[in-house]
Amino acid sequence: MADQQDFALQEQQADEDIARLRSQINLLHHRRSLLSTTLLSHPQTLTHLSNSKSHRPSTKRSLSRLTSQHHLNTTNTHRLLTTSTLVTVTDPSPTAVDSGRILGIRIDVLIAGRTAIPYTLLLHRPYPELTNAWRVHKHTIPAAVPLQQMLERWLPFPEVDATNGVVKDRGEGGQDLVGLVRELRREVVRWGRRKWGVEELRGWFGVTRRSGGIGAEDEEDGQDGVRSVDAVGGEGREVRIEWGEGVVGMVRLGEDGRVEGCVVQDGEGVRRRDEERLLMEREDCGLDDVGEWMREVYRRRMRE
Repeated sequence: MADQQDFALQEQQADEDIARLRSQINLLHHRRSLLSTTLLSHPQTLTHLSNSKSHRPSTKRSLSRLTSQHHLNTTNTHRLLTTSTLVTVTDPSPTAVDSGRILGIRIDVLIAGRTAIPYTLLLHRPYPELTNAWRVHKHTIPAAVPLQQMLERWLPFPEVDATNGVVKDRGEGGQDLVGLVRELRREVVRWGRRKWGVEELRGWFGVTRRSGGIGAEDEEDGQDGVRSVDAVGGEGREVRIEWGEGVVGMVRLGEDGRVEGCVVQDGEGVRRRDEERLLMEREDCGLDDVGEWMREVYRRRMRE
């Protein structure tokens, strides 16, 4: 009995030591990231590396990291200085309500150092003589973004009896245009990052095939045995990956693009839990880690 108690105490002490070491490692990773960002953001760093005549691989890697940091800084600056743009336009239709007055909201999403296609939400007032409440006129918001849910929360339209001229609020606190724009932009940016991440995966592996697409059987596989990479699901938060021989992986992404879970099955529908753990054991796992994991899955299959 005493030996069992000693063993239990030693095991508990070992677990505590491991947890403490992991915490220290995480702190060191954060410190290294902060120092790297500070050094790469300094203007003298670019001047020094650009003037260097060295052709060593380390210099080329440093310049590559410097370029990536510059794109990140540009992204952060854009987010700080640019939110959303409000514009007023006129509907030329002779039957347009409110004399054709339209309020437009333009959202520009900056991803990977470049501006994507702007997304627009147009609003109008269908009963301007009774209420100033806004209703959606037209929009170009992606279907994966839950716009209708946001409208119900931030822009509830009152009950209007145009015949008797009666307006009855729905008791939900009225319309909050600022809250709508804030949440809408956040969700559009998140969707854009997920979409861009999937396209990056397709580019890394040279994938042209889309699962279930017309003529897909005539297209060649990409690198490392990857046959297709597709975003699926209503919000584009699931990534379906198909390798040869019917092996399929499904990766679930969170709102910020981080991996929340994954499932891998072989051609007979049997779970491959070892390969699932390869991904889920990574800390703060993103789509970059998914790319490395996809290559590792292929290597493991080749060794079988």
